[in-house]
Amino acid sequence: MTADDFESELDIVAYHEAGHAVMAIACGFRLTELSINPSDVGRGFVGYVTGAALEGEIAQKAALVSVSGLVADMLLSQQSGKARPNDEFLGHFNDQENAHRYIRLCGQRGSIDDYMVLSMLFLRENWSHVSRFAEMLKVFPTMNPGALNLEIFPKLPEDWRRRLDSVVAQSDAGMGP
Repeated sequence: MTADDFESELDIVAYHEAGHAVMAIACGFRLTELSINPSDVGRGFVGYVTGAALEGEIAQKAALVSVSGLVADMLLSQQSGKARPNDEFLGHFNDQENAHRYIRLCGQRGSIDDYMVLSMLFLRENWSHVSRFAEMLKVFPTMNPGALNLEIFPKLPEDWRRRLDSVVAQSDAGMGP
């Protein structure tokens, strides 16, 4: 295999962080930081403020944001068909830990796989936003979130909780993830 057969780390990190950012915006959270520069937190970072305590619906949305980086990684891999260095998805262990914590805080049934299904459906429907965001991050590795026109980004559908409940019910019945 040649280098062209593998996804570049820049692409992986940019799409990963774009997935987090698009979902945070969709959830109505205020972005505070966007970067794909390596730091003590990882290879990239999306900071956001929920505006309320991490419980109930806010914790559910935070779980969606946490899994959306890994989901964007997976969608990029499906789209490009390229192999991954060391056959792994970058940055997802800390994201998974956060998602598990937020799911516990929300007080509702559901697993990380259930949240990944809902995130997968949403990001797939809105892939053009993820892709444009990732391409911008590749050019501007640190962005000022205040410079973004958030009106052009998609929002979670009004029935997102019903959709999540449906995914959880299918999972509980052994028909889902």
